[in-house]
Amino acid sequence: MEKYNSYTKISNIFTLFLTLLALISLAQATSSAVSPKASRTYKNFIKTKCKTATHSKLCIKTLNPYAPFIQTSDLKLCATAVTVAVEGAKNVSTIVTKLAKKKGLSPRDGAALHDCISDVRDSISVLKQTITAMQHLKGDAVDAKWADAKTWASGAISDAESCRDGFAEKKEVSKDVRKKINSSMGKLEQLMSNALCFIGHLY
Repeated sequence: MEKYNSYTKISNIFTLFLTLLALISLAQATSSAVSPKASRTYKNFIKTKCKTATHSKLCIKTLNPYAPFIQTSDLKLCATAVTVAVEGAKNVSTIVTKLAKKKGLSPRDGAALHDCISDVRDSISVLKQTITAMQHLKGDAVDAKWADAKTWASGAISDAESCRDGFAEKKEVSKDVRKKINSSMGKLEQLMSNALCFIGHLY
């Protein structure tokens, strides 16, 4: 029953976190209100949990700033990981869009980048579906809703992989463009993989 009741609070958790994420001074403001001992406890919790993630170092780096929010909550950890992945996807979308607008691109580079933009936007949409599924973890069929969240997160990774696969298939695309895409998409896939890992642990 306690576990079930914690699921019913996930909507408020996401609403709160998405609001906090919009504040530029989130990390500084929250850290100043937390005692050094509590801060160590929260960061040790994140470090321990991140050991089970697919990409542990990136997990710690991206989640530590939100330790005062996560505290020692598995649900908040998962919520934060998914939200960080959404923000990562938005950043990649901005990078790819700027590349696509760059002057002097070959038609092939331009076409490949526009395909990638579509894939990244699909990833963002699917990650938001993941959040939506997790926001409704109450009432009946909780397990089914967790399964939906896991499916959506897996789909987001597939969309990101489609972008990189598209460039791999287009050998004529310039090395510079390919390098920037591989770097951006590689980190995004890792963020999404970590989020999926935590969803899997909770489900």
